[in-house]
Amino acid sequence: MGECHFDKEWLTRLPDDWIILNDLELEHNNSSFQIDSLLIASKNLYLIDVKNFENDYYYEPSDDRLYYVGYNQDGNDALNQLKRSERLLGNLLANLRYGDFKTKRNLVFVNPAFSLYELKRGLPIVLPTQLERFMEGLKRQQIINTPRQHDLAKALIEKTMSVNPRKFHEPIHFDYGELQKGFFCKNCFSLMLKKSWYQLICSKCGEVEQIDDAVMRNVGDYQLLMPDKVITTNNIFEWCGGERSEVSIQTYRRILIQNMQRKGFKKNTIFI
Repeated sequence: MGECHFDKEWLTRLPDDWIILNDLELEHNNSSFQIDSLLIASKNLYLIDVKNFENDYYYEPSDDRLYYVGYNQDGNDALNQLKRSERLLGNLLANLRYGDFKTKRNLVFVNPAFSLYELKRGLPIVLPTQLERFMEGLKRQQIINTPRQHDLAKALIEKTMSVNPRKFHEPIHFDYGELQKGFFCKNCFSLMLKKSWYQLICSKCGEVEQIDDAVMRNVGDYQLLMPDKVITTNNIFEWCGGERSEVSIQTYRRILIQNMQRKGFKKNTIFI
């Protein structure tokens, strides 16, 4: 619950330059670890562990644990677990030849009903009252992402797939109406704009792609995300941004006819 709240209410405020990976399950030298959110920005990696604790806790420096005020219990080991994840991630990055990236860990508390006492300065902890300033600090950073950052993201996703392949066979739940439609760069995932009658250009990195190739790439995404929906000219026109794409519906129809098998006639035409 806390992770979903953080993803939806806070991470969505970051500019499109940021590469955000959620819910990673990784392994190095037979030691497994999980990461709630990993933010990739230039040469910095922000390792974020999200907690939805409530009530009053205090920090005990002798063992780096958090204890619930008023109860004799074993302390929460979130800080030490986060430190372990950072160490294992660093070793994994070195093994993958990405050892030049610098990791910064943060334990983020999102519940306004949480309080933490006797907290010493310098700990990588973000309290609910500090979230706004924390996010503003991230947003002010100058981001220069290259294909290397995207290659790192792909490598970590592939590692998660190898650790827990079942996770990627579970159905994806989303609201189609909330999905952003349009053409997105295959290199940096930024919005692409029409350059000419037959080409698109990325608004961020300048990548150029043939409109026919971009449409068929979007068709592939459409089939992957919505296997139960039929492919029609109107559906793909909307999926690619509609009138905002500045590509005529006749162009979409031509591309589908040239690259797919047509069934039916006129308004009942579908493509397979």
